[in-house]
Amino acid sequence: MEYTTEVTDHVTGEISEASLGEWMTITEYGQRRGVGPRKVRNVLSNLGILQDEIEDCTPRGAAFNERKTITRRRLTPKAVRQGLGKRLFSINRRPFDVLSPKGQEWIDQRWDGAVRTIDVETVSRPSMLAAKHALEAFTAGRRYGLNPEGKVLWLLHHFKDLQQVEISRITGASERMVSHYVRRNRLSKLGQHGDPGL
Repeated sequence: MEYTTEVTDHVTGEISEASLGEWMTITEYGQRRGVGPRKVRNVLSNLGILQDEIEDCTPRGAAFNERKTITRRRLTPKAVRQGLGKRLFSINRRPFDVLSPKGQEWIDQRWDGAVRTIDVETVSRPSMLAAKHALEAFTAGRRYGLNPEGKVLWLLHHFKDLQQVEISRITGASERMVSHYVRRNRLSKLGQHGDPGL
């Protein structure tokens, strides 16, 4: 989609439109690269221009244990300041991000290296590769995919020796979010079985 801005001629006072170039959503950029929404977000997270953000979607008046959250990968404030993209909201207040022409060019220059890094990190340990294949096989057989937290918890349950950084690389969730999911899972188990320290 082409973005424009209004420009005022200070001599005549006339207002005209100036093109800001062709901007595209992250999913559209992935389509241009021939990859799906998950893969493009993994690569952009690896490049450091996307970060995980937790959005509270709990209905008003809901009890604390009925909290609902969504994790979204959004452009970092630094990427926005550098002019690589914008953080926007749709008419119904759903957040989405668009990449500027400058951002697309910046990613184009780094794409192949980021993909190689992700691939090398994943296959560098046989246990990571086995866990990745097992998770892919499990999710392929499901009608609905797992969200990032579901993937992390599945790996924690089935591959107990994986480190959090490895889980992050397999799932594409940031290390901070993996740590958050692990901590929340521990607290949930303590709540079910009582605090052994009491």
